[in-house]
Amino acid sequence: MSASHRGAIVNAVLRFLAPGPGYAGLVWPLSTAQLVSWGSLYYAFTLMLEPMERDLGVSRTELTGALMVGLLVAGACAIPVGALVDKGHARTVMTTGSLLAAAMLCAWSRVDTATEFLVIWVGLGIAFAATLYEPAFAVLVRGLGPLGRRAIAATTLLGGLASTVFIPLTHLLIDQFGWRDALIGLALCNLLITAPIHFICLRQSTARDPTRAPTASAVGPALRAALARPAFWLLTISFTGGAFAVSGIVFHIVPLLSGRGEDLAVVVSAIALFGPAQVAGRVLLATFAADANLVVSGVVALGPQVLAFAVLLSGHGGFWPIAFFAILLGLGNGVLTIVRAGAVAALLGDGGFGAINGAVMVPVIIARATAPAAVAALWALGGDAGGDYGPALWLLLAMTVMALVCYLAGVTLARR
Repeated sequence: MSASHRGAIVNAVLRFLAPGPGYAGLVWPLSTAQLVSWGSLYYAFTLMLEPMERDLGVSRTELTGALMVGLLVAGACAIPVGALVDKGHARTVMTTGSLLAAAMLCAWSRVDTATEFLVIWVGLGIAFAATLYEPAFAVLVRGLGPLGRRAIAATTLLGGLASTVFIPLTHLLIDQFGWRDALIGLALCNLLITAPIHFICLRQSTARDPTRAPTASAVGPALRAALARPAFWLLTISFTGGAFAVSGIVFHIVPLLSGRGEDLAVVVSAIALFGPAQVAGRVLLATFAADANLVVSGVVALGPQVLAFAVLLSGHGGFWPIAFFAILLGLGNGVLTIVRAGAVAALLGDGGFGAINGAVMVPVIIARATAPAAVAALWALGGDAGGDYGPALWLLLAMTVMALVCYLAGVTLARR
């Protein structure tokens, strides 16, 4: 590699880390908070299932049903949370969300029945809406203006490592202290890390550029104007279809491939590439193509998902076909998180972004919550002994194709 190429790469990385004044002081603390919030609230759930089933005698269906309710509550809260951030209340919203998350995790550690667990996940759903990507994206768009899209990419980069950090950490806590005390440890992460970050750093971001915040009376008209545009609905359909496809396959990929006779160790090692592929896609986009054309970015995000399901439907087995599927799906999903927020801000306007993005996310979150159950229902049509994932895979492939077509149509209409 020549010296000029090395210099270009170094300059690109430096622009990514701190491309403008005030960028690093807002983006990197928020990124750290996102890593902790995603890791402690979302990725820890899967490790709690088996010990809770064993200790409480509660079925996995009841436990995952509570998670679905929590995600639906998060969807219902997306618009009001976004509107509050638009009006300048990000510090209050996200700090309160982190404190609520800590309280709910503590309550979870003392749960004894499925009903108690369900109530706790209603509270965690509110915490999801107040602390995860969507309110953080609204803060970045409002506080950094033209740099908002690059900041979103940087935030998702560190947030994408949440599973890498917190799945091993949660496993260690459960192994050493049991699942109940492990939840207390996760609660302390929210109380001692995310809540202080939101309380301290968001006070600075609110003061940085108050002129970018719409007035309370302007948020409603901005949302209504977006809802009146066909581009809004096309983009929403696109992002909902993509979310449905990814969520629908992630929770079923292991039993699907095991049912084909694939060795479990091969499946697990190949599917493990999904997370690194997400991060790699975000690094490439954030460092070298943060200002890329929205059409190109959308094709890079949604095209690999179409190819991933085509690979899965081909029926080829072994490590490399499965790994190719996982890499394509992870790459597309990682980039799509950035593209979704960037497209909403660029095509529908950053005035009232929090409320508009919240409106887009309502069906997206519902799709994430219901897709695993929908795929399971399609599988069960063949009976427990003869269940077949074929119809579900064709549905998910159709969803990804629809997502790509609607995205391109929405961008075209918005530009006209």
